[in-house]
Amino acid sequence: VDCDRVLTMDLHTPQVQGYFDIPVDNITAEPAFKIWIKENHLTKAVLVTPNPEGTKRVANFSESLGMSFAIVHVSDRQVNEEGNRETAASLSGTLRNEIALYMTT
Repeated sequence: VDCDRVLTMDLHTPQVQGYFDIPVDNITAEPAFKIWIKENHLTKAVLVTPNPEGTKRVANFSESLGMSFAIVHVSDRQVNEEGNRETAASLSGTLRNEIALYMTT
């Protein structure tokens, strides 16, 4: 494939741009997501991130809207004696009776 520029959306980390020998433009959905949250009156919701690596990004995003955030950490899945997968998860933050917006990073 002959390409002279790459367009990406919401890279997990800017370092990915270094894998390319051509210009990389990373666009973000955050401005549109902010508008959607405001238009749908969801600023009282809690933003939830599924990985600790995304904490800083979700914390900054939630702060810009005056929202709370929470982190869900899921441990590695293991197969039990019956052959079923078991997953352990822990939550940092409060979600009781709250609307949660799951924001992957």
